[in-house]
Parts: sequence; C-alpha cells; structure tokens
Amino acid sequence: MKELGVATNLFTNHIYYWGDLHYSTFVGPDRAEDMNPAGSAQRLGIPFSMHSDASVTSVNPIFCMWTATARKTMSGRVLGEAERITVPQALHAVTLGAAYLLGQDDKKGSIKTGKLADFTVLDRNPLEIASPDELLDVKVLGTVMGGKAFPRVCSLRPCLLTKHRSGRRVGGSSTYSMGSSTYNGMLSCFFQGFSRRLLRSIWSARATRLRVPCGRITSSI
Repeated sequence: MKELGVATNLFTNHIYYWGDLHYSTFVGPDRAEDMNPAGSAQRLGIPFSMHSDASVTSVNPIFCMWTATARKTMSGRVLGEAERITVPQALHAVTLGAAYLLGQDDKKGSIKTGKLADFTVLDRNPLEIASPDELLDVKVLGTVMGGKAFPRVCSLRPCLLTKHRSGRRVGGSSTYSMGSSTYNGMLSCFFQGFSRRLLRSIWSARATRLRVPCGRITSSI
C-alpha cells in the first residue's frame, strides 16, 4: 500500500463491538488481533483515517479515537496491543487524516489561516489526556460551522454496550446485556433493521417512481 500510494479508512469500532466474536469464532486470535491495524499504518507511513460505518455504529469520531487507542473489546480484552496508536495520532486520523482522504486537507482538518473555520469545542484538551480511557469522558460542548454556533453537551459513555439494558435505545445505539445471546441479539437486530429500511426504500422508490442512480463504490477496512 505504501509503495502504491494507497491510503486506508479503518473501522476501529469493529474491535469493540465484534472483536470478541472474531477472536473466538470467526477468524481466530491471531487474525483478530491484526484487525484494523492503525499501529502498522502509522509505523509504515500509510495515510489513514477512521470511520464508524454509520448507521452500524453511531457517528462519533472521539469514540473512534478511543477504539483505536485502547483496542478493547466488549469483554475488556485488549485486542492487538501492537496495533494501538497514541491519542495525538488518533486525533490526527479523524481530523487531518480524514481531510486528506477526502482530498480536502487544503481547506479542512485543522484550524489554520485560509482554511474553513469549522470546528468542534470540547470540554478539555484531548492532547493532555493521560489514558485512552479518559476519552470516554470527553464532552462535546458545541460546534461551529459556516460561522454558526451549535451548542450541545454530550459524552461518549452511551456508545458502550452496558448490562441490564437489553433492547433499550441509549445515545442512538441499541444496547444489550452481556449474556451468551449478546451477539446473536446484535446481529439479529441489525439485519432485521436493515431489511426493514431496505424494503421501505424500495417501496418509496416504486411509489414515487424514482430512479436510484448508481454511484461509484468505494471500499474501506
């Protein structure tokens, strides 16, 4: 990838939500620990960013930073210690790294003279955080886009799946108990929801006689 000049977009949230299942069932320990190798990309100088695969997981770049720096699964297992990155490296990935992959790093990704003044206001400086787990307590106070302020206060803790809340919707993502049926419930919920959305989209397109355009398909890890 380095020789070809290829960049990558990593789904690090996958480690938390499905890492245990890959470790025990799908691909085995060795391959599971190599999933979404942000550490390797960093060491090799391969440009990368991170995504949430919305609406599979919630859109939350700081949560992506946590999954890339902590690499903890739902059970608390550290999956791929060597593939961890630092908080500053993760911050770069979701800002300048994302802008670079979009081909817009000349006008986005950092606060600099000549660039767009679109930014997020946090309750603390992420560069001063001592432990990756502290990222989960960072609150978004608001954003500024196009010169307009949008105040908001939210934390990242609701992104985590918690016990004894089976089926309840918290922070925009369904949460499930940590019993033996956790993953079956997650997958069933996801596919049922996806099927319903797909059928609604098809029905809407037919009812209004819309022609859905075919776009370019891009892939990410």
